[in-house]
Amino acid sequence: MSATESPVAALADGGRPNSTTALSLAESKQLGNHELCIERGLKTFREVGAALIAIRDQRLYRAEFKSFEAYCQERWGWTRRRADMLIEATTTADMIENNCSHRPANEAQTRPLAAVPKKSRAEVWEQAVQTAPLDKHGAPKITAKHVAETVQTWQEDEPPPDGDGDMFDHLEQVVPTEARDAFLDVEHIDHAIGCVKAAANAAKHVANSKAGGFFDLKQFRALMRQAQRLLDATRPFAICPACQGRRCEACRQTGAVPQEALAAAKSPAPAA
Repeated sequence: MSATESPVAALADGGRPNSTTALSLAESKQLGNHELCIERGLKTFREVGAALIAIRDQRLYRAEFKSFEAYCQERWGWTRRRADMLIEATTTADMIENNCSHRPANEAQTRPLAAVPKKSRAEVWEQAVQTAPLDKHGAPKITAKHVAETVQTWQEDEPPPDGDGDMFDHLEQVVPTEARDAFLDVEHIDHAIGCVKAAANAAKHVANSKAGGFFDLKQFRALMRQAQRLLDATRPFAICPACQGRRCEACRQTGAVPQEALAAAKSPAPAA
């Protein structure tokens, strides 16, 4: 299975046995290296995505977990969709790396490109680089919002055929224009999750220091995992069923709802 395969298809176990089996010594070493890469790669999304691809494709999770989805949830506190997004961001960055003058610096920058056909993503990214404002050092200051605006401009100038440029939610529904910002503007969530992970890793130094004799590292990590799950659970999952993404009180005027709020949002929107 290649790294550019659809992440939704790739994350499925594809009928593989739903049981745990021992890893060889070499596989255990590979798993340790990949997990260390994930721990250290909190701000290096491509390393994290590449490590996840290797763990998934080689089934290095199988000694303790019955599925890749269970591994992501229990080992890292990630939903299946979150792992999907990291892998998709990595494959998108890999696609444009050899064709552009500037590489994506974070996952959020690549996310708007999901609305662009794969063959055109490098072109649109380069447009975003060339039109981005410059910082005080003369380097392009690229944000997810600017990339999204570039994508929108590209779609207006050159609409892709057969709806290939549509944005879809996690239920494969087309996201209307009014709700797109909710799915794109998640940089604050990503940043907060990165801070939580960094705190969890930094806590090891506290536990190993003379000042940390009474520090409960296990409890602290459990709290950090809970915080990460809470943040991840706020991610837009689907367009609001009450207003079909047109914005209403049920979705707090965003057009989108997280997965846990999906059922509650199914009540009819109040009359205008």
